[in-house]
Amino acid sequence: MATATVEIVKADLDKGLAALRAEAEAIVVRDQETYRAAMELALAARRYVKDVKAKLGPGIESAKDHLNTLKNQMAAYTSPAETVDDIATRKAKAWAEEERRKAEAEQRRLQAEAEAAARAKAEEERRERERQAEIERRRREKEIEEARKAGELKAREANRLRKEAEEQAAREKQLAKEEAARAVVEVPQVEVKAAIPVVAGAAARRNWKFKIVNSHLIPRDFLMPDEVLIGQFVRATKDKKAAERGIPGIEVWSE
Repeated sequence: MATATVEIVKADLDKGLAALRAEAEAIVVRDQETYRAAMELALAARRYVKDVKAKLGPGIESAKDHLNTLKNQMAAYTSPAETVDDIATRKAKAWAEEERRKAEAEQRRLQAEAEAAARAKAEEERRERERQAEIERRRREKEIEEARKAGELKAREANRLRKEAEEQAAREKQLAKEEAARAVVEVPQVEVKAAIPVVAGAAARRNWKFKIVNSHLIPRDFLMPDEVLIGQFVRATKDKKAAERGIPGIEVWSE
């Protein structure tokens, strides 16, 4: 479309748009007649939009055709280069992923060794503490028995002290068990990093992905209402109270 012709068309369109806008701003809907006038104005605006598209659309289509031609010319060079990028990147990523797998396997092995060593040490310390607790209990019971025989303690008092000695030994043994279990849990995490070089300009990000294996176990915070299904239900029901009763937690209205 020639420039002069385009300017004429635009001037005509500007004039029509100004008239529509002025009428829309002036109209006041207060009865059936003005309601009908407002709706007629709306229909006139829609016809105006169709007229604009009919007059200016061909120029857009011509520009699109030219744009597509330029894109195709560019793609003739970029597509093969992108294929090279894809091949090299896939091979590099495959190697890097294998290196990460090896590093993670080594990390698990070293972690298992550290936990096993901590467990063995904790068990040895537990047995030693229990042995010492038992030695202390026997020593205490011997003292109590000697004091009873010497008449320094009555039988009832001796029994009470023996019970206290037994309870103290039991507490020491229980504490030894708890500390042994805690020693295993508190083993520092071993970290083994994959030996992957950093290449300037090349992204080294790992994309973590997932798949759902059991939707019933997913916490509510990670669930999303199916708004498409809710909308279908509301439109099929066509009743505010019935829809809200059918799906608690939503508010329904019509426009």
